[in-house]
Amino acid sequence: MLGLLLAVLAAVAVLTTWKPWERTSGHQTFRKSSDATNSTGSAPATPTHASAQATAAASATNADVLALMNEGNELIQRGDTEGAIQKYRAAMKINPEDEEVHFNLGFAFARQGNTNEAMRCYNEALRIFPDYAEAHNNLGNLLVGLRRHNEALEHFSAALKVNPESSSALNNLGRCLAELDKPKEAIVQFTEAIRVNPDYVEARFNLATTYSKLGNYDEAIRQFEQLLKMEPRFVLARNKLGRCLAEAGKHKEAIAQFTEVLRANPDYLEARVNLATSYTTLGNYEEAIRQFEQVLRTNPGFVSAKAGLEQARAKQAAARQP
Repeated sequence: MLGLLLAVLAAVAVLTTWKPWERTSGHQTFRKSSDATNSTGSAPATPTHASAQATAAASATNADVLALMNEGNELIQRGDTEGAIQKYRAAMKINPEDEEVHFNLGFAFARQGNTNEAMRCYNEALRIFPDYAEAHNNLGNLLVGLRRHNEALEHFSAALKVNPESSSALNNLGRCLAELDKPKEAIVQFTEAIRVNPDYVEARFNLATTYSKLGNYDEAIRQFEQLLKMEPRFVLARNKLGRCLAEAGKHKEAIAQFTEVLRANPDYLEARVNLATSYTTLGNYEEAIRQFEQVLRTNPGFVSAKAGLEQARAKQAAARQP
């Protein structure tokens, strides 16, 4: 049976590798001012000379923070995570109560794989601004990675309370539910994520994978085919489509998909094993044996390939007997 996206991605790097720092809105390059997000007060109608000076000083401070944030964001985009962290830390020294600074710092730490620091920064952003949906979403993702699913659910729910149309939070909530072995509830969330964003490839992949787990291969096939119209080079999805077709007894169609996967990536051993298995099912033992042997030349310890080769040879021998 097909595995879930997160389990697959733990083993192989592919197009949709999950990023726990993934964001849902434009905060990567633009920073909200603290006044716009946190203050509940209003400016005095007639500022005094002293308050005008304070306002000017605050504006200069905000400009400095904004400049450092943008410099950090540019460094992140260029892959200089450590340089970005230094910029964000400099911004934090100027204004330690700016939730965006803490968020971006958490983003950078997560990209470095420093989960503890990333979580600390996201929690700090939420201390300053409890309704920060993106911080809830990203923190939830990190918690999923730590298998702290119940805590993650709370943060995804908090994100969706603030922004019910967050396709990212809907998808992440679905993934969390799927990991908790609640596939039907997960499907509801993936479906909603796709309603909000029909081009959301990862959510459609998760939806298709979850349908396949439930044995609903017809719907899984439909979703994988729709996904591949958007991303034809998504070989992991194409391989899974082939497996669904094989499970549905459509081995000729499955072979076409596995062959296409191997055309794009000849070293994709799982797809070659799947191809060989379908050839065995169709009685083309010679081709099945050839494919299994090719896998084992690359990886002699591939257990399912060994078993498949033995089975194909046995069936070939039986078929040759008068």
